[in-house]
Amino acid sequence: MTEQAHWRVDVLRALFILWVLMGVLLASARVLPVLPDAGVIAICLLLAVPLAWLGFLRRRLRRGALLTVALSPKSPWQRRLRGGAPMLLGQCLIAALLAWWLVLGLVRLDARSFWLLLIALMPLWVLLHRALQRRFAVHVNRRFLRMVTDRVAGVLLGVVLLIALLALSFHRPVPALSGLSIEGALAAYTAEVTADSAVLEIGLVVAAAVEALPQWFAQNLAVVLPGTGWQVLTWTLVLLREWLVVWPLLLLVQAVHGWLDRPRPEPTGVARSE
Repeated sequence: MTEQAHWRVDVLRALFILWVLMGVLLASARVLPVLPDAGVIAICLLLAVPLAWLGFLRRRLRRGALLTVALSPKSPWQRRLRGGAPMLLGQCLIAALLAWWLVLGLVRLDARSFWLLLIALMPLWVLLHRALQRRFAVHVNRRFLRMVTDRVAGVLLGVVLLIALLALSFHRPVPALSGLSIEGALAAYTAEVTADSAVLEIGLVVAAAVEALPQWFAQNLAVVLPGTGWQVLTWTLVLLREWLVVWPLLLLVQAVHGWLDRPRPEPTGVARSE
């Protein structure tokens, strides 16, 4: 098989798996509100596994680069400080928190247009990632090539997703919060939050409260703060809220795509051609 044919097969394989991932996330978003606590926790743990794997590899790579510069190659601290169980445990805790944010975002984002955009962006991710990796290969250390490519492609795609989420937020119905206290605004946003899982319902209440704060600021503080003041505050909260969905979603895509593109071991017993 020619190199061009291998490239097409790898692209199609990655695209198929990422589309399957989007389908699994969409199905999870539909069933999460009716799952018991055990089902919600199980989905969180499943999502946390690839996130923890990605975070551990990146953390260990950065630690190794620092030790290579700071320590002598013969120092026994090279091995002792390279990162093991404590580093893995820390990344598992971070991954669990990211997975929880992602689960809350999946339940909250029920817009069909956003899911269609995600499906349409998967080919763009694969092709953009390949192009950037080929471009960066000349300039970036081989050990860091994957991480740098992931970061740049993630930023570019993340901007697109953030703009899409902000555009969708303009079309959501907004309760009238003018004149209400902040407790009343929170009550208005959390009144319709329902889920069979108590764990998920608590998370959705917190997410609804985070969504209510920008609207309460916009409708009640506009006459108190200068025009640019309340606008900056409101948009900062909105961007933070949407980024907490986009960030773990992109990390999940990077983890799955990185697993597909991991180096394959060479078959044993096969002589290399000179």
